[in-house]
Amino acid sequence: MDIQVQKLREALEVIGPAVPRKSKLEILKNILLKDGAVVGLDLDTAVAVALPEVTEAALLPYRQLVQLLKTVPGSDTLRVELNSGTRLTWSQGSATYPAANVDDYPLMPQTEAPEQKVDGDAFMADLLAVESFCATEESRPVLTGVHLIPGPPMAVAAGDGFRMAYQELRVALDVAEAVIVPRGAVRVLAHCWKKAAASQPQGDSFINLITSKRPLFVAIDKAGLKVKFRFGDVTILCRLIDGMTPGWIDLIPQVQPKRVTVWAQELDRAVKQVAPFLADNSIIRLSWTEDGVMQVTAHNEDVGTGESNVPVTIDAEPGRTALNYRYLAQYLEGKDRQVTIGITNESSPILFRYEHAPVVVIMPMFVQWDNEPTPPAAGHEEKIDQEVDPEE
Repeated sequence: MDIQVQKLREALEVIGPAVPRKSKLEILKNILLKDGAVVGLDLDTAVAVALPEVTEAALLPYRQLVQLLKTVPGSDTLRVELNSGTRLTWSQGSATYPAANVDDYPLMPQTEAPEQKVDGDAFMADLLAVESFCATEESRPVLTGVHLIPGPPMAVAAGDGFRMAYQELRVALDVAEAVIVPRGAVRVLAHCWKKAAASQPQGDSFINLITSKRPLFVAIDKAGLKVKFRFGDVTILCRLIDGMTPGWIDLIPQVQPKRVTVWAQELDRAVKQVAPFLADNSIIRLSWTEDGVMQVTAHNEDVGTGESNVPVTIDAEPGRTALNYRYLAQYLEGKDRQVTIGITNESSPILFRYEHAPVVVIMPMFVQWDNEPTPPAAGHEEKIDQEVDPEE
């Protein structure tokens, strides 16, 4: 079979994140050419890119093939011949790889679930807005994925046990119960969405070009624990995480908490100023007065104390809280407008709101405040997925 080098390069770039660098199954380090498509998978996520020139079945080593094609002109034609080995030839050279049995390649079972069409750009933006809040360690698998929560309104959420992000979806999907898409699959989907060529808009006007929406087709198979995404020439099939969604939404108070409004850049500046005083202590203390001043403090007995003041607007009496430095710094990153901080009491979840970004909940740290006895578990964060009364 003959394949244009540039087309194969583009397909390999799209499926790259689905091909594992390390795997107990060596065969997964190959890509599969079969039935008019190029396929890569890591047992949890499979990506297929349509390539009509693929008329035979063959396995090729992904990394070696990528390196090889960097040196071959994109306009050249690659001929794939299957004999005792897999032989590739082009105008100025050839390469031969050991033949591997395509029947040993563990294709993921397909799903017959009906597809639903959504605005892909809006769906991807909402998914990625919460993806970074997933847990990175595997002790609780349900926390390692993005949760699609049925509505109305439908929402996405993710949390790592100490913080959570919640965002209403701008698209509607017919989902009877929550499903959990692994974080790795979300990242593969985001990569493919970015790399795959956008669908051509109807007409040739500039307005059509900048306003056209890229359709994304989603098929959710809850019983089979699979979800399929399809757009353009790309199809992604991934395994869902089996488990129940924690009651994170219950952590968003139904009663409006006390609010403190602050410019994100000002608070970020103050946090960075006191950061050198953290040492091994990761706690940032925030306290504010009726005079409209928030004091940002970091203290460590071996290093000292750093303080920085920030102007704020409050709608209630003075208050205070203590937060994990890393969580607060990550939340403020890239924000340049006003952030609203909602607090009910020192032990309740802290709510952060910023324009159209997800609502973020961060659990407070228990600390010793000046002239007060040390709490029993100083420095400990309450788990965000424990039962919490939202009105407390």
